[in-house]
Amino acid sequence: LGKCLEKVSKIEPKKFQWRMDSLKGEKIGLIAQDLEKEFPSAVSEVGGHKRVNQGALIALLFGAVRDLKAEITALKKKA
Repeated sequence: LGKCLEKVSKIEPKKFQWRMDSLKGEKIGLIAQDLEKEFPSAVSEVGGHKRVNQGALIALLFGAVRDLKAEITALKKKA
């Protein structure tokens, strides 16, 4: 995965209007096309619509937490 924190930090959560009848209304989440730029394997396409793979997203966030832990550990050693 490498540098998850750096890549995850580039992705901004957004408010958006869902257009599908069953899910109409304002939502907060990630835009699949934004996520796809950094993590193409975390996005799939179904029926012509891009979708965020939630399982992959969770794994990426665990990677980002791991990166943060390593950074904190390094900073503690300097102090």
